[in-house]
Amino acid sequence: MAETSGVCNLTDCLCSVTIDSSVEGDGTHGGFIGVQSKNGGNITLEGCAFIGSLLGADTNNCGGFVGWRTKQITISDSIFAPESVTVSGTGSAVFARSIASVNNSYYFYALGEDSDNRGKQGYSVTAGENVTLALSGEETQYKVSGITACKNNSGLQYNGT
Repeated sequence: MAETSGVCNLTDCLCSVTIDSSVEGDGTHGGFIGVQSKNGGNITLEGCAFIGSLLGADTNNCGGFVGWRTKQITISDSIFAPESVTVSGTGSAVFARSIASVNNSYYFYALGEDSDNRGKQGYSVTAGENVTLALSGEETQYKVSGITACKNNSGLQYNGT
């Protein structure tokens, strides 16, 4: 969505869009939302996964989930696992530019310079032969996005990883 104009709640969304930008400079592109309108309401993304691509070697100032925010954004139990990223990290952010509240969320690509607000680095763990790997605690499954989130914040599982 290019711009939100009211309260926006996205739950259990999987985004595999490819944004192929020809903008030279500030693109303000986002995997789910480009811009949160100044007149818009708060945005909440829960159980969402971005697995698409952010392309454009001459484009900067992008967000993995939201290109620019003007009000409160809360992102929880979500994963930024892009297939490909060629936009510049200059002015860009893993989840949302202009800082969002990020809870129990992971990234597999460190887009931009927002090291204080990018969630947690995700890793792929593969169990060897005769080994079972399971998350602990109560789980919430987001069926569309393929995410399983543990209620005790011990981690996330995305499509079996």
